[in-house]
Amino acid sequence: MRMDKIRKKYLLITTVTVIAMLGGCGTDRSVKIYTADSEIAAEESSTQKMADAQSQQENESTQASRDIFAMDTYMNVTAYGVGANEAVRRAEEKIERLDSLLSTGDQNSEIYQINQNGGGILSEDTAYLVERSLDLYQSTNGAFDIAIYPVMKAWGFTDDNFRVPEEEELQELLTLFKAKGAGKNIKVKKM
Repeated sequence: MRMDKIRKKYLLITTVTVIAMLGGCGTDRSVKIYTADSEIAAEESSTQKMADAQSQQENESTQASRDIFAMDTYMNVTAYGVGANEAVRRAEEKIERLDSLLSTGDQNSEIYQINQNGGGILSEDTAYLVERSLDLYQSTNGAFDIAIYPVMKAWGFTDDNFRVPEEEELQELLTLFKAKGAGKNIKVKKM
């Protein structure tokens, strides 16, 4: 049980760290050399300019960027430094894996399956996110509610059929998703 909590915290920390790393960081390798002898100063300045240009080329060659569409969002993932291509590749894999687990529109996703079947077996990652979402529901007094999908669908956010639903329709849908109704029906059983 303790190892599960540690693994979940590690997964959360790893995800946050990857996202933070993707924000990018740079280093300034410029060095100024001052000397009384102008000839030496000019030569060193020229050498420094070449070193700066090489450093800039190295930084540019160790930058990787990729546009990704997942979770109904356009994302640009950029990494800098040695291993930038690998970092971007791994970030894209993680994003796509989470999208395949959590999508409400993909018939093969775990979330789609439990929405359609009223329950089901979740992977460890999805179960952890559902548990955290229910915790957030409690700690925000219902402001954060994972069961809002029917309301989003009524507005057309899930299928691009945008419209303004009637007040009566919204009120009926709102009774479906409040955690005092749907949230109490969401149970996560440990295997």
